[in-house]
This record gives sequence, structure tokens and C-alpha cells, in this order.
Amino acid sequence: MRIRRSLVIGGAVGLVVAAAIAVSTASGAAIAATAVGAVIGLGRLTRGAITITLALALAGCMQTATRPTLEHVRARPLGVTGRVEGEHPRGLPLSLTRVASSGSDVVFRYDESVEHDHSELPPLLVVLVTSPLHLLGMPTGRDAVTASAELTVLRGAREIGHYAGDARVSQVYGLYYGSTLRKLEDRARAEVRRVIDEALYKNADNLAVAIDEPQP
Repeated sequence: MRIRRSLVIGGAVGLVVAAAIAVSTASGAAIAATAVGAVIGLGRLTRGAITITLALALAGCMQTATRPTLEHVRARPLGVTGRVEGEHPRGLPLSLTRVASSGSDVVFRYDESVEHDHSELPPLLVVLVTSPLHLLGMPTGRDAVTASAELTVLRGAREIGHYAGDARVSQVYGLYYGSTLRKLEDRARAEVRRVIDEALYKNADNLAVAIDEPQP
């Protein structure tokens, strides 16, 4: 009886965990897990464990969103060269690593920045977190990093291309799961660089034509 009661409580905790993940990540999958937990119910021994397992599995996943949305454009040579300038202490999009030329009058000005966001669960759930229930996997908060990038292509004083995008990576964390801010930042930077890469690949022909045009 004592075991049955413990696992029934565990099922309830699983529902709370899944609901917290759904609220924190706005993940359709997490919301689905909450619904599954509700349908399964709390009456049988194994059902509570299944709900907890689903919730914890979802909690370990990073949520990633980019703007504009990545289209998985195939990488291609840009057919142009130029000097790369700007604020990018942690690296460059792959496409820009292949255009560097100190003797060109074309400038690729690339700037990249990040913002960190840390949030806690709502007060009602925080009360539960402070109890031993967090040992069962109750999430304690969410970390997120947004990376923003901007690329301006100049020939002399004339702007011939401008591209911008951002990527947001977030993850719920708890006693048994979560990532460091550095890992989230590395992922966000990698994703926003892919956004810039795709923009350049899609516009490579137009950019080459603009660069070859006679200077006024």
C-alpha cells in the first residue's frame, strides 16, 4: 500500500513536471506529454513512472528557434572575396571564412552579440521545488541565450548587401538535467551563423553581380 501511494504521488509529480516544462518551453511535445499523463491517470503503479519518464526525457532537450527560419540551403562558393571586419570574437559563419582577401575593396562587416535570460518557475511551482519533490525531477527554472548577427557588405562607401538574423536556444534545468550557459551560447551562435550562411548562399549570384558593377 505504501509503494502504491508513493507511485501515485509520483504520477502527480510527473504531471506537474510535464506541465512546468510545457509552460517554460512553449513546446508542443511537452504539452502533449502533459495530455498523455492526464489520459493515463494516476490509478496504476506503472503509469506514474511512465509520466515521469516522459517529462524528464523532454526536459533534457534544447529548444531552438531561428529568425528567419532555416531552410537547409546547400552550401556553395560565393564567388567573391573581401576583407572581413567587425565584432566577432568567437568565430565567423563558414561562408565568411572562405572569402577573406586583404587586397579587395569589398568589406564584409560582421557583428555578433548574445543575450542571456534566466527565469524561475512561477511561485506556486517554486513551493513544490523547495520540497523533496525536486528529487523526482521537478524543473527549477529555464536558461536561454539569444544570439544576434548582422552582416553588411560594402564596396567602397556603397552598401551592396545587408543580412540579419537571430537564434534563441533555451532549456529547462533541474536536479538531473540542463546545460551550462556556455553550451547554450555555443549552440545559439552556431545557429545564427547558419542563418547568415543561408542568406549569403541564396543571394550569392546577385551579390557577385553587384560587386562586379562599375563604381560610380
